[in-house]
Amino acid sequence: MAKDPAPESEDGRKLELLALLVETYEKERFPIAQPEPVEAILFRLEQQGLQQKDLVPILGTKSRVSEVLSGKRKLTIPMMRRLSAQLSIPIQVLVGSDESARDAGNESPVGLAREIIRRGWASSARVSAKNARDFIQRMINSAGSDQIALAHLRGSLPFGSLMESETTAIRLWIARVLVRSRDSVTRRGAFRAESIDLTILSELAKLSWFENGPALAIEYLSKLGIAVVVERQLPGGRIDGAATLDIDGTPVIGLTLRRDRLDIFWFTLLHECVHVIRHLSKNRDVFVDDVTEMNELDPYEVEADKLARDALIPLAIWRESEARRVRTPSAVRELSEQLRIHPAIIAGRIQRETGNYRQLASMVGQGEVGRALSERSASPA
Repeated sequence: MAKDPAPESEDGRKLELLALLVETYEKERFPIAQPEPVEAILFRLEQQGLQQKDLVPILGTKSRVSEVLSGKRKLTIPMMRRLSAQLSIPIQVLVGSDESARDAGNESPVGLAREIIRRGWASSARVSAKNARDFIQRMINSAGSDQIALAHLRGSLPFGSLMESETTAIRLWIARVLVRSRDSVTRRGAFRAESIDLTILSELAKLSWFENGPALAIEYLSKLGIAVVVERQLPGGRIDGAATLDIDGTPVIGLTLRRDRLDIFWFTLLHECVHVIRHLSKNRDVFVDDVTEMNELDPYEVEADKLARDALIPLAIWRESEARRVRTPSAVRELSEQLRIHPAIIAGRIQRETGNYRQLASMVGQGEVGRALSERSASPA
């Protein structure tokens, strides 16, 4: 090294070889552990002379920043993308060694192909790195089988800078939702756009009062010609719901129930209904949503959030409510009886507005959506 030989000289080639050997030796004998996501974020803040408050525009709220940095809240993929883009932190570091990292293998083409075979979406087949992408593409194409041209899903998905594995998982999931939506049980009525308006949001909200409310809501929408399909998400496609149009013009809503809570179910369902009534077939024909990630740059998403929120709890009533002020179980139940909606909706709104997901945790209806819908599917049609 002291001689500083020319790269193409014999000594230069020897030096290059020795450097490679030393690098390999150090990696094997003295590996440097990858920093944890929070450590990486704090290091970058210090390095750039920033403070925790500077993370608010990236992560959303002051309480969310506090939860992430304290380890109480996992980073979502949209958060990782923004942190990587704005703080120059590698995505691999932000994924870390938690569940997100374990899922990464399933997000590869081979992992996705094997997952859809495991779920019975396709017949068993030998999948390898060579044929996985073709297998997945055939799955997406065959989902249409002359009934739907999935080309209308291409180029219109509002995913921003999602990684390829994420968009592939979401496309597969949407294709599956469309196929399942064509079941005669799912579509009991013909959709007539001119006969449907935002009043159905309030009608849906009232159905939450009943123990089997989720099943009643899906049945109610099916009679209006709006198909609702509950299909668990694929690894990598981290979403709560979607709204799209089948090739015949039938609106289709897909729900993942990735967080099986009554408050999230009702908000997501009404959010997607707003897309169906107000937004589909205008400038976009697919909406894919993570309802915990507020998208203040998209006017369609802002409107869907507002209308869904106000249909569940009118703003004027919410501002004057005791539940909003004291946040006690008794106040939540009192407002629930006044509005004739499930108390989980009120408890969930309090959690989101305060950023405290421990308070009223027993009232958000954890696990009750899946139970209500499983009872529906088990009962005779």
